[in-house]
Amino acid sequence: MLQACMYEKKLWIIHSVDPSSHKFVLRQFDSEKTILVEPSLVRMVDAHVLADTFQKQAEEHAEILDPVDTDNVSLKRQKKAQERYNAISAELAGDISAKAAAEKCKLSLSQYYEVKRCYDPKVGVASLFGQARGRKAGTQMISQKVEQIIKEQLGIWWVGESPSKRNVWKGVQEACRDANESPPAYETVCDRIAEYPNLELARSSHGKDYAVDHFKLRAGTREFFKPLEQAQMDHTLADVFLCAQDDRSKVVGRPWFTLVVCAKTKVIVGFYVSFRYPSLGSVACALRHAVTSKEEFMKKLGLQDHEYPFWGVMIELFMDNAREFRSQNLYSACVLQNINVRYRREKQEGGICERLFGTLNIGTIRVLPGGTAARPRKDRDYDPAKHALLTLGEFIRELTLGICEYHDTVGGEDHKTPRQRWEEGMKDKDGNPVAPKLVHNLRHFVIEILPEVTRKVQSAGVSIHNIFYHTPLLREMVGKKVRVKYDNANLSRVYIFLEGEWEEAAARGNPPETLAELQINKALRPRPGTLGTHGLAARKARTNSLQKYKELALLKSSEVIAHELDLLEGPTPRERPAPLRVIKAERRDFTRIVKPYDGEEVE
Repeated sequence: MLQACMYEKKLWIIHSVDPSSHKFVLRQFDSEKTILVEPSLVRMVDAHVLADTFQKQAEEHAEILDPVDTDNVSLKRQKKAQERYNAISAELAGDISAKAAAEKCKLSLSQYYEVKRCYDPKVGVASLFGQARGRKAGTQMISQKVEQIIKEQLGIWWVGESPSKRNVWKGVQEACRDANESPPAYETVCDRIAEYPNLELARSSHGKDYAVDHFKLRAGTREFFKPLEQAQMDHTLADVFLCAQDDRSKVVGRPWFTLVVCAKTKVIVGFYVSFRYPSLGSVACALRHAVTSKEEFMKKLGLQDHEYPFWGVMIELFMDNAREFRSQNLYSACVLQNINVRYRREKQEGGICERLFGTLNIGTIRVLPGGTAARPRKDRDYDPAKHALLTLGEFIRELTLGICEYHDTVGGEDHKTPRQRWEEGMKDKDGNPVAPKLVHNLRHFVIEILPEVTRKVQSAGVSIHNIFYHTPLLREMVGKKVRVKYDNANLSRVYIFLEGEWEEAAARGNPPETLAELQINKALRPRPGTLGTHGLAARKARTNSLQKYKELALLKSSEVIAHELDLLEGPTPRERPAPLRVIKAERRDFTRIVKPYDGEEVE
């Protein structure tokens, strides 16, 4: 068994004993070098000391063993280190003496030994690079107070689309004068600006959103493993103008459409189109379309020859922070179906729906009559509203066809269609197709999401949007307030909360099918007081008659005045008024005895 020992603060192994000199033959622990040493100069070590020595050597060489940055080492220093390394290696191998090695390195003997202490064959030439002369890169020569002033002035003057370094420098000069500090040079201020994080510079000059978009480091995208692991939902305005159902000459406007997209496969599992601004009703209709089969929907559009086999309950529903998505009704409905609700925390999070909005608007919607696509210079007078031709129902049909086309379009990094990704994901371990997860109770799920209002029960029933709804269960509730939920896509009924259950109430009369249709009818309906053709003719006749009567009245009044003037010979003279009677009152003298009136007794 070999014995370890310490000699000249290095670890050696006792290889053998020289028979002639009785000295130990020591072999260096990390090389094949051997030397003869007197036994009295060697100190034996045990296992614990050996472990401590290894630890100490590892700590001593830890800094050297790190990767060396040769960018900060000049070529001249590298050549000098190579020459010294070769000389020291030759001296240790016994090929040359220490004096010859020192001459080869162009050093004195004492300087040579100083350099030799840094020699490490494990590290190689890099162990002899040494330290460069002068200040290290990044050394700051100005005070911390001036550094703080530069940061403060940077926040004040580094603003606007094209911030000026000279403005910052001028601000630093003024602040240093107030603080009795020597101002730094212009180049020093420029160096500090270059060292400042781009995120902070952009935040100061362009705002938080610009800075985050361009300079914030973001984590990688989330990976999904199966369809409907996450579904994203959002709204947008379609790039097309639509007409009224009954009169194509009347333009209604641009519709909104809501998408529910599978994050894994990019399949559009549900959508909803309406002229109404997005609301909780739009969310309910889109989710109902997403979790149910599309067979009846496609038959209603006359597209039964096309397949739309995508539906199911999602594990997680991702949305932004719009008011309709933050509704307690939506959250409660998702909790009942074990759907995890997640909201956007950062601007860049999500984005699948936004990309599909662009795909559908550019490839499907803008090419329709009335589309708002960008036009070349010669067509800048193009008015899409004047070219509007489609109704809402026709637009939904064209959008559905565009979605079916998208589902069979190759795309993405895997070069697969959304349909292929869906079919591959909806299989078990044996490769057999599996059905999506069903909603436990579709009616309760949709009712839970629908918008809710409170109404007082009248004798004709409950009024929603000026439509009365009635059920025999309201007989005892007249004059009381009840909770009512209504569906934007079906105005023929509402749901009233009675005795712990949501009871259905039918509409009186024949209301429009959807709330959007009701509002369109109101908007396009003539206002009260609008005259028809015969009314306008009667109004014109009345205006002419009234004008004629006014002229006759003026003529008659002028004739009467002239007749009265002819009868009068002249103006009637006015009598002079009687002069005012002057009453003179004598001043009474109370010192004089007055005479009594007749009949009065005098004492």
